[in-house]
Amino acid sequence: MLVPGRRLTNARRILLALAIATGLPLALPMAAFAHAGLLSSTPEPGAELASAPGAVTMRFSEPVNVRLSGASVSTPGGSDVSGTVVGPEEIAVQLATDTPGEYRVSWTTVSLLDGHTLSGSFAFGVGVPVDPQTDEGVSTSPRTTDLLISIARAVEDLGLFLTTGLLLLGWLARREPPLGWVRSRPVVPLTVAAAAGIAVVSAEAISAARGVSPGAVASYLTTGVSGVARLIRPALELFASLLARRRSRSTAWAVAASIVALAAAGHAEAVPWGVSIEAVHVGAAAVWAGGVLALALQHPPGGWSSVEGRSLLRRFTPVALGAFTLTAMAGLLRGAQEVGSVHEVFASSYGVTLLVKSLFVVVMVALSVLAWRRRLVAPRLESALVLGVTAAAVLLAAYPLPPARSSEAEKAVGMAAQGPGLPEAGDLTLGGRAGTTLVGLTLSPGEPGRNDLFVYVLPLRGERAVPVDLSIDERSVALDTCGTACRRAAVDLSGGDRIQVRVGGSGISVASFNVPTLPAADGAQLLAKAEQRMHALTSYQLNQSLDSGTDTLRTVYMCRAPDQMRARSTGGFKIVWTGGTEYIERAPRAGWIVDRGEPPFPVLSFVWDYVPDRIIDPRIVGTAHVDGVDTTILSFYGPLGSAAYWFRLWVDPTGLVRRSEMRAQGHFMNQRYSAFDAPISIGPPEGANA
Repeated sequence: MLVPGRRLTNARRILLALAIATGLPLALPMAAFAHAGLLSSTPEPGAELASAPGAVTMRFSEPVNVRLSGASVSTPGGSDVSGTVVGPEEIAVQLATDTPGEYRVSWTTVSLLDGHTLSGSFAFGVGVPVDPQTDEGVSTSPRTTDLLISIARAVEDLGLFLTTGLLLLGWLARREPPLGWVRSRPVVPLTVAAAAGIAVVSAEAISAARGVSPGAVASYLTTGVSGVARLIRPALELFASLLARRRSRSTAWAVAASIVALAAAGHAEAVPWGVSIEAVHVGAAAVWAGGVLALALQHPPGGWSSVEGRSLLRRFTPVALGAFTLTAMAGLLRGAQEVGSVHEVFASSYGVTLLVKSLFVVVMVALSVLAWRRRLVAPRLESALVLGVTAAAVLLAAYPLPPARSSEAEKAVGMAAQGPGLPEAGDLTLGGRAGTTLVGLTLSPGEPGRNDLFVYVLPLRGERAVPVDLSIDERSVALDTCGTACRRAAVDLSGGDRIQVRVGGSGISVASFNVPTLPAADGAQLLAKAEQRMHALTSYQLNQSLDSGTDTLRTVYMCRAPDQMRARSTGGFKIVWTGGTEYIERAPRAGWIVDRGEPPFPVLSFVWDYVPDRIIDPRIVGTAHVDGVDTTILSFYGPLGSAAYWFRLWVDPTGLVRRSEMRAQGHFMNQRYSAFDAPISIGPPEGANA
């Protein structure tokens, strides 16, 4: 609200403030605030695998609360397997099953930085495709709980804003000449703010804890800056209320501390200087909007057109201008960060809400101009607009993921595995394991003489730095760190060298590699021959061992083309698949569960089929005798989504794969194939209701 006096200067200030606020989002680089959203997963959402992974691992954008975050996997067999936080930003679920079908992963995170809860789900398939329409992803709309918390938060914000405005008017009224008619006691709004603050914090804690668990609630309120800020904010508001009852001048300091705690309990903690910037934004909004609300409660002698009324308005104007400028600049900058594009302003409910909020602000500016020209002084109408602006702001804060961050999360999930230590075209690469740790060895250029040697190490419980030692023919080699999962050295090789990688310290666990004759022969033609021969089979038997690093699952498969399969796993789990009908017996004599209408299971699919377009330089790395047959050993690498996979195939002279290995994080698979084109009969199991 503006009053006469230096009208041209005030008008220019308004225009300058709006111009700066509008232009800054376009001119400055923006780093959006974030929750603990899913960045990547192994397997990736929607992946179609030949066999179930030994573990599902997820990496998030922020550190997560260990006690309150978690994940679970629903298997085709009907069981739910829970996971745990295994690193600051990682959650893992160990699987001991290889049942074909759809696996659904559900996860919930509570960010250590901003304390916000985020949930999502995705699916992947084993032997079957996943319907993308069933992938729920991350919700981008507020839940009912979020909206209720937002209403209470709006009451708290308005209470703090009105308190700030009343304290400001009281200070302005004490200036000479004093205005004794100004009412500035903030006891009631402070009490309301404290009560609403207690409701907000309690609801947020119970929601994050998923119940009234004292330990979980305590974990939420005592972990991280945002948690502590939530804990002390209502206490500061209550303390300020007590000071206000005693008419203490320290009330303003307690209110300021409450506003800082309010800023620290949100998204701002996720970025450098975020709390300071957010505190300035909220404080400026409290001065400007709270001042307008406080003016609406005043009754100057003779009305606002009187000398008394104009005197208060004249004192309030310069303070309001500065506060409005800061609020508009910070608000539009934050809005541009969260929306991401002009299209999303009109295409998303978040953008429309932001647009309505901006229109309210524009109307308030217009009313201020009318007041400046003495045509309309309407503090109550302006206060109603303040309520609208506050409600819109709180509604925006209720969104789990605004458009810009939702888009960033979608781009991050599913990115192909890449980074230091992983093979590139022209390299020679071998995969292995050291205990529960995936180890990939890559040689570049893979020629006799000097080579760059890369070791890629990925423990079962997530990507983290682990001690790695390397020796060549029992000679220790110094390694440089080239990333969290990468070690590097320049070495001289002649072919036939024996390389050992020790992970976790000397003697803990070892991966051994025999370097083939260099340069290793190209294996592309042999791989193509193997693929053609295996896909021409009419039937086969597969004995498979799947080791997650902690458990081993052994399964025997009998397969007949095109869509018949019978399998029995460790523990007596059985599955029969004929056409589009699936029969499952979870335990011996537990009875058969029949599921009709499923997509037919493609039995002529093999583990290496799922990365055909990404296979990097298959090389011939040796020969071996398998089941009395001479075979040639192929080694190659193939990323699948965000996961890294190493393969070895033992191929006989006719192109049949007698043995295969796959090495991935938490997924160490050994397979033996036999009974090629044997007469195999597969039908509904005895006792099943066909």
